Amino acid sequence: MPAVAKQTGILATPEVFSHRLNPGDKFVVLCTDGITEFLSNDDIVGFCMKNPDPLDACEELVQTAFNWFVDDDGWTDDITVVVAYFDWDS
Repeated sequence: MPAVAKQTGILATPEVFSHRLNPGDKFVVLCTDGITEFLSNDDIVGFCMKNPDPLDACEELVQTAFNWFVDDDGWTDDITVVVAYFDWDS
């Protein structure tokens, strides 16, 4: 089964980034390439900045990525996203 997954482009090694959080950070976004296939980092930040609720940001990101996939390819990839906002004043 792993050979079949590799042939279809599924990777077992995730991209991992490290960043020390500080009060200037407003939110974190964890997502699959189904989100970043059509949306740039700036696009993703824009969705998060205009939506005060992280669930709303997630729903809009997923729906937008889904629409782009269907319009462009007629199918969709895995579209998964988690958005967490930070409240440094609490």
